[in-house]
Amino acid sequence: MPDPQSPSPTLDAIVEKKARMALERGFRNPMGLMDLEDLERVPTSELLPALNAEGLPCTEQELDELVEACTSSDEVFDRLVERSPSPAYGADSDLAFMCLMELCCRRYPDWVSSDTLNRHILDGYSLLESGADPRTVADVWQRAWKVVPPLARTWRVLSVTAFDKRFRGVHEISTWANDYDLCLSDAARIDDAYVHVRQTFAKEFDRTFPRDLYDVLRMRIEPDGTLFSEYDEMRRLYEGEGHVVPFVNARETPAAAPTPATKVGRNDPCPCGSGKKYKRCCGRR
Repeated sequence: MPDPQSPSPTLDAIVEKKARMALERGFRNPMGLMDLEDLERVPTSELLPALNAEGLPCTEQELDELVEACTSSDEVFDRLVERSPSPAYGADSDLAFMCLMELCCRRYPDWVSSDTLNRHILDGYSLLESGADPRTVADVWQRAWKVVPPLARTWRVLSVTAFDKRFRGVHEISTWANDYDLCLSDAARIDDAYVHVRQTFAKEFDRTFPRDLYDVLRMRIEPDGTLFSEYDEMRRLYEGEGHVVPFVNARETPAAAPTPATKVGRNDPCPCGSGKKYKRCCGRR
């Protein structure tokens, strides 16, 4: 971590340092040695001018309008390139893109975007690896989850798979959601308040992704290290409430599951004749 008392380095100074390192190592592209952490101490006042210097002219008002219309810094960058008479290419475009990402992170901390979601997810994993209290991790990941439903509505997706195709984050939502659920389970052992948080997460997950059973989540780790599914137990807590599907999209319309003559158990053979368990076949819909 940089010393908070040390002066903030200028962007030009960082680029010059990376250029020297690239020359010493025989690299042609100095931006190949640069990452977002290098920009953390750069003054915010230098980031927008850097975009203009790289051939992507943009004012603060124009940036506000682009962020309002987009759901990722990738989209904002593409819009800037499309409308620019002399867009940046090569190594310079890497610098412009990183400056844009860092600028969006600072100016729009509550932006409903894949950038915000990815940042909160990574922050939670960093805390988890450091051995932080599961309640602290759960609080950070709760902020991440709050971004998911509005993004799903904006992208008009009804399944986790479709969401991940748009998200393209460091971690897939399908994997992270399972880790978040386990984290809430650990937090609930310490503080009963997280039982409600976990139940709310379960309901919102099913409403956001009605094409996916929450069967892969709602797990807890037993003392012997085995995983135990709480699906049936938690389903009874809110059975009868039904799902609220906020929209229907032609490409993401839930398929209706066949109605069996008698009640089919989740682990029984699927009545469609596929040979799979009901929960792994028609029950998934």
